[in-house]
Amino acid sequence: MHVWYRATDGRRWLSSVGSSTGRALAWQVDVRAHGSYIIAPGTTTRSGTYTPIGDCRRPAPLPQWLAQELERTGHLPAQTSPAARPVPPRARQAILSAGGGRGQTEQTLATVLAPVQACGQVEEGAGFSDALNRAAYTLGGLIAAGRLPQAEAEQALRDTAVTARPGQDRRIDQIIRSGLAAGLKRPLYASGRRP
Repeated sequence: MHVWYRATDGRRWLSSVGSSTGRALAWQVDVRAHGSYIIAPGTTTRSGTYTPIGDCRRPAPLPQWLAQELERTGHLPAQTSPAARPVPPRARQAILSAGGGRGQTEQTLATVLAPVQACGQVEEGAGFSDALNRAAYTLGGLIAAGRLPQAEAEQALRDTAVTARPGQDRRIDQIIRSGLAAGLKRPLYASGRRP
């Protein structure tokens, strides 16, 4: 399925593949933007001509929530000088649970991993992939800011995810790699800027 939006704010979004170990919006969700191409209605291949289903309309503007997720997952070119950014609520909560300092690793991990752990209570429809991706991203940012030891955080994240969704190790590892990689590029300091 292809979902089309218009970029209306002049930003030049980057493309990605949803199974990549680098930039990804979500597992198996490909993003096509500036500098890439997609097969659109009217294109003819050996298999036939692509045709739209339903009324053909002008694409809606890119929703703000989706623009924020695209930005969070690295779909904008790197800025030459990184600007301070607000600390997301889940990360602020994790920092506060650690008393704003570098200690209390267990309490910080418990705060960040709670949504992933909660997915284990529901078989389907709990938003597991999203919860895991957010937790991985947040932990990556806390690791990059020096607030958590990397090996311990990664192990706790994987253990929690495997307990919540047994038998999905490959999928879990992909989501964790992607989320951590994105988070490690964006340190989460309590103030939103380097100490």
